[in-house]
Amino acid sequence: MLQVLRHPAGRKADRSLRALSGTFTGACCAAIFSLLVLATPGWSQSWGPFEYIRLADQVRAAQQVQPTAEPATISGDIGQLQDALLIHRFAAAFYNLNADAGFLTAVPTVPNSPPLPVETPATGIGSSSGATNGSGTNGSTGTNPSQTPATGTTGGATTPSSEPNPGAGTNTGTIPGSAASATSNLAALNSMVQEFRAQHNSHVAVIEQALGGNITPAPSFQNLTANSLQQFLEMTQMIEEVGASAHQEMIPMLQDGGNVVLLTGIGLVEGRHVGAIRAYRKMVSSAEGGDPNLTISEGGAFGQPRTREQVMTLIQSFIVPGATTPGSP
Repeated sequence: MLQVLRHPAGRKADRSLRALSGTFTGACCAAIFSLLVLATPGWSQSWGPFEYIRLADQVRAAQQVQPTAEPATISGDIGQLQDALLIHRFAAAFYNLNADAGFLTAVPTVPNSPPLPVETPATGIGSSSGATNGSGTNGSTGTNPSQTPATGTTGGATTPSSEPNPGAGTNTGTIPGSAASATSNLAALNSMVQEFRAQHNSHVAVIEQALGGNITPAPSFQNLTANSLQQFLEMTQMIEEVGASAHQEMIPMLQDGGNVVLLTGIGLVEGRHVGAIRAYRKMVSSAEGGDPNLTISEGGAFGQPRTREQVMTLIQSFIVPGATTPGSP
């Protein structure tokens, strides 16, 4: 056989055989391609080139469609998202109830402020110091309720003035400079509170969207009304600290990357809320709910997470008894 292939005639025959085989294979492939791809007249089941183009467009469109807002397909993530939803429903209910309270806009009265000087009429000889309306010298005498000139034993005289007595009136205990500062502080606080409210309501909406059909019924809340600025600030600080520390506990338990991104973003916003409200209380007076001994962060350099049990202990008194919460039977 090897001798035949080595012979020139044998090699020529081998090349011819290979060429014939290649031609046959190419013809078969062309026939199959024409049957499947090119539209054949009279064969309604054939696929023309536009069918493949249409199929490619459909596949591309399917790849570009955003995932449905129900990423919590892992059972463990569902429980974490339900807990997060409860926390933000609690916070949103608090802000929706108190964000427009009068103590967030009224100017507080500064306690124990020194009384403003009140000018009293001068009666008796030599009793006036000359500080009446108008100019005078020490030792003037006379009665000055009607702004009439008075003469004194030492020759002092006062010049009548037509201006009303600026010192007359009742001191309310509010120092003008402190009142202006308090008004500015409350305006800043009110702006923060409105932002907190809007963001917590947004958190509720996006977590509900993520849960899809796994949303739990919203419980009824109680004892959320703040009766003073001091109580409002203390409750605000507690609510924001619970939210931030709860997210710190939940995030490592999540298994879906999308849920990790979602709750991490919300948790970072919660941390900013905590810092903002603590900074406000640290800077303002006690009359405005301030506390100079507060630190900016609750746990120092490293915030500590709160377990689900700790969170439920803190907020349970604000939930109407008998209400269904995540994890309850």
